[in-house]
This record gives sequence, C-alpha cells and structure tokens, in this order.
Amino acid sequence: MNSSPSKPETQSAEVTVVSSETAEPTPVQTTETTETTEITGTTETGETSETSGTSESTTESRLTYEEVREAYIYSVWYDAVDSNPADYDEIDSNDAFALKGVFYFNKPLTAVFEANLYKGDELVMTREVRLRENVTAEADFSAGLAGLGTFAPGDYTVELLYEGENIAVTPSMRVR
Repeated sequence: MNSSPSKPETQSAEVTVVSSETAEPTPVQTTETTETTEITGTTETGETSETSGTSESTTESRLTYEEVREAYIYSVWYDAVDSNPADYDEIDSNDAFALKGVFYFNKPLTAVFEANLYKGDELVMTREVRLRENVTAEADFSAGLAGLGTFAPGDYTVELLYEGENIAVTPSMRVR
C-alpha cells in the first residue's frame, strides 16, 4: 500500500460480469485504487469483489437507440479551416478539400456512431465517430483520404447512424 495519500496505488484486474440481457459472461477491464473502483465496459449490471476498505463502483451502460435519438438536437456543417459552424451552404470545389458535419446532443454521450457522406444518393465515404462524454459528434471527411484533391461538384449530406439506425441527416452542402 502506498503511504502517500495524494497518490493512491493502482492495480488492474479482469473481472467477469454477467449482463442481465445475455446471461453470458463478459470480460470487463477494471482499475482499482484504494479510494475508488472504475469499471469500463458495456454491461448494465455487475458486481466486483474487493479486498481493501470502502470503495465505490460505477458501470457504463449501453445507450439504446431511443435514448440517443431523444438526446439529438440538430446538425450543422462546419467550416473545415475554422472548425466553427459554417455561415454558408455552398462551397467552391477548389476549396472543398474537407466536409465536416457536426451533430449536437442535449447531454454528454459515450457511444460509437457510423457517419456516411453522400453525394446525392451515392455513398462517397464512411467513417466511425466515437464519443466519450461529449455533446457533439463530428463527422469530418477529407477528400485526400478518398484519393481526391477536393470533392466534386454536387449536393452532399452526412447521415449519422447508431447501431445501424438513422439518428439524423445534415442539411445539404452544395459543392459548385
């Protein structure tokens, strides 16, 4: 045990937690200190056994589609250079090296989303967007990653999906 009260000793352990939904064991990585125990994972319920004094446990629960959809507020396009909401809805193709749709939520979320960039009805790019206690999901698409210098003229939208279901779609951004 560490004698310094300002620097608690940390130990890692793997704990098996049984979810009430699946009733199958799920390994969960825990970090235990002399003051608190933090459990990370995607289970709804769990128990840990402790060998030291008093300790608090927190469990990260998996969000449902309905919870995420209810937390969604709106979406906007961001200027790729300024990283602020765009005050325009069209951009010259020579300047369209990146397109960034941002989705706002009314509370911090920890979740993994799929973002799809469409030109009209054509899927152009897909990316994963991870949130960790954040109120904005930023879907930033770079033309360079698609082997392009800039995006071709057309109307673009970004669709945000959670567990394969649509949360929202940005307004259209016209590349001219």
